[in-house]
Amino acid sequence: MWDRERTQAIGGRRMRRRLMILAAPLPLFAVSYMAFAQTPNDGNSHPALRLFTILGPLVLLMIFAAWSVLSEWRSSEVIVPSMLPPAPPTVGRSIQLSKLREYLVSLRRDSRPRLVQIVGEPGLGKTTLAVDAARSVTSHYAGGVLFATVGAAHLRDSSRDAVTKAILKDFIQALQRGGTAVPNTLEGCIERFRALTSKSRRGVLVLLDNVPNAAAVKNLLPSGPASGVIVTSRKAVSLPDWHVIPVAALSPEDSLTLLVSIIGEQRLQPTSGADPNADADAAREIVKRCGGSPLAIRLAGAALVARPHWSLARAAEGMETVRMKPRNKASGVFDFSFALLTEQEQNALVALGLLEERVFEPWMLATLLGLPNDEEAVAWRLSDRLATVGLLETIMNDATGATEYRILEQVHEYARLRARDPSSPFATRADVAKERLKQARRARGTRDLREIREILTGQVYPALEKGYLTRSQNYALDALTLARETIARAEAEVDRTAGGAGSTSARNRLEAAQKGERLALAALAEVRTELGGVDDALALCKQARGAAFPEADVRALRCMGKLYRRKHQFADAQKVLAEAAEVADSIDERSELARVYRETAIMLGKMGHTAEALKIVDEGLSLDLPAEVARRLRPSLLWAKALVIADGSPSRHEDADAEQILAEALEIARELGQRLWAAWIELLLARVLRQADRLEQSRMTADRAMELFGQMRHRYGVAWCRLEAGRSYRTADRLSDAILRLEEARQSLSTCDDRWMEACAAFELGEVLIRSGQESDNDASRLSAAVRELRLADALFEQLGDSASRERVTQALKQANRALADRRTQTSTAGSPPIVDAAGFWHSNLAGTH
Repeated sequence: MWDRERTQAIGGRRMRRRLMILAAPLPLFAVSYMAFAQTPNDGNSHPALRLFTILGPLVLLMIFAAWSVLSEWRSSEVIVPSMLPPAPPTVGRSIQLSKLREYLVSLRRDSRPRLVQIVGEPGLGKTTLAVDAARSVTSHYAGGVLFATVGAAHLRDSSRDAVTKAILKDFIQALQRGGTAVPNTLEGCIERFRALTSKSRRGVLVLLDNVPNAAAVKNLLPSGPASGVIVTSRKAVSLPDWHVIPVAALSPEDSLTLLVSIIGEQRLQPTSGADPNADADAAREIVKRCGGSPLAIRLAGAALVARPHWSLARAAEGMETVRMKPRNKASGVFDFSFALLTEQEQNALVALGLLEERVFEPWMLATLLGLPNDEEAVAWRLSDRLATVGLLETIMNDATGATEYRILEQVHEYARLRARDPSSPFATRADVAKERLKQARRARGTRDLREIREILTGQVYPALEKGYLTRSQNYALDALTLARETIARAEAEVDRTAGGAGSTSARNRLEAAQKGERLALAALAEVRTELGGVDDALALCKQARGAAFPEADVRALRCMGKLYRRKHQFADAQKVLAEAAEVADSIDERSELARVYRETAIMLGKMGHTAEALKIVDEGLSLDLPAEVARRLRPSLLWAKALVIADGSPSRHEDADAEQILAEALEIARELGQRLWAAWIELLLARVLRQADRLEQSRMTADRAMELFGQMRHRYGVAWCRLEAGRSYRTADRLSDAILRLEEARQSLSTCDDRWMEACAAFELGEVLIRSGQESDNDASRLSAAVRELRLADALFEQLGDSASRERVTQALKQANRALADRRTQTSTAGSPPIVDAAGFWHSNLAGTH
């Protein structure tokens, strides 16, 4: 992350330096001119003197210009990192904040950096205070601000040197110029970091969070008196010359201020017929039970925000029902957040207290709760819910790309206390749950390719068809994690048994695990493609490819063909789909061949080869497949056939054919519970109805499709529905409605990865704005907005290399600029005020009339 304001400040310094360099030769010009003017032109003056007075300043100017260019080139390589994480504003810490600022900007007379510690119990807001202080003094540290959480890293790796090296590598990459290699050894990293931070004029501020001891921090300190270090820790780190700032619990007044800043003052206002002081008294009781802990107060506030219709008095009553015995301050600070959870969520949080480590995957929670294997989705949902209310953090496993969760340290301690409480459901069966988890881990370590395949065929693809997109993606990531864990074990076994009796068996297990990894990557690519991904999905497809794994190869090739078609790179799409068909045929994978035919037909339809496309999709429908498999594939193949017809030059008769085909496809999809295909079929039906000028039916059908996509949280599908609705409104000449829907579509597509469709939405929006502006007497606001949208479309089409589409955009831009010029001419003639370019025109003016 880079700090924009600091970059601008450095840019200002560069500009001042540039002006000083260019102004330096001016006195020489003046002196030379005076010398030249006073030299008599009588033929007796030496020619060399006259030549020097003329060319001397020019030579000096060239030298200064070269110096300026070199200086600018060197300064352009200046790196100003700002690695600070987002943090809420501090409350009740003005004294500590003032001391921190004063110390961090003070001058040092020795060669050591400024060193300051923030010390206090967990949950008191040490990190928030440190980040706030660091942000307030960044102007004094021109070298940048670095951040690392040391304690969390120690949880992942018990080796202090490995943790230190990982942090130093991040710091070095942030500080040095791009393309420079990072040392691989700890000693090399320490030396490089100290060299980078030793520049006296460009001090670096380093913030080290959750430091456990002095040994963990000694090699992470920068060099030079201009640098500074902020450390947060539970206890003071025993290093010399550290300035210690203790942090205590918030006062009752500051605690109440913090809670009100989260939930809003209106939550303390009395409702009609209620005790006027009930909610205010409840708020004071809530913060009292939170013990002045900012973390506990923020969690309580988040829980209340998630329940906007609950009164504070009603919410506070639940705290008494969850008190632990014996009562103690440590267990009481999170009682309020715990009380607002459902019973199932409370059991999940208590179960997590049985874990030794804070990082977990949902299957672990499912095992502790005793859920069946087919109900692992419940554990995913519970984990997401606990993360939503702030009790867990969502993290990404760098090795596998899988989603994991991390329990907040203080919450983990609270969950452990809850697990030991006599009223806890785990009080008497904690050992049973732990043993169950131990056995599940052991069984998980012995899974083979067959079980990985079962996850893909029994969980990933069925969940995708039913529209459970997040669940499908999580299943695919779980399969990928299993495969990579198995690969690591198999590789170790191959090394251990090299040349021995078990080496062949170990190599076979390794090959099976590698095949499972490719299949999981292909499945994950298919899910990401469905969600609108392009570049990331292509990268996954390329990882899944391999001639030694044809079953995964054919799936990856099919997905690549779909993605190239989305980018309108039809030559590449045709090539990979032809290869996919060959691979599927060679391994007699008939169902996959049908899917390849489906994608090939869509591609050919987009290219205008309608007859050939229809022939191929009919071949897919007539393939010799098991009856159940053929029926499950039929809705998608019929959808592809209707899409080819719609992409051609449809007549009324062909529209009727497409509508009939889609009706059959929709009926089968609904019978089979294929909610995803039902949504895409409804969307295509809306288009067919629009092309038949049945606009009202088209919009109603598009709304049904959008409702289905919305239920699935399918952002990409929703964007397509908005685009179709905008096109329908445009056809009906309801331009204001068309502008709103097309703008929504373009914004939604910008959050996906389909740049070609985003460009199309921007182009269509620009065209509608031109027409609307012209019909409104050349409304300058709409015409200016049209120019912006068209320029966006032009830039996107240029990135994609689509010259034909760029030509259409260019013509529309000319039309918009001509209309805008005419409007300005009219305004100038009439003496009207200057035209203002209203950037948010359709939001401010049209939204109210929609």
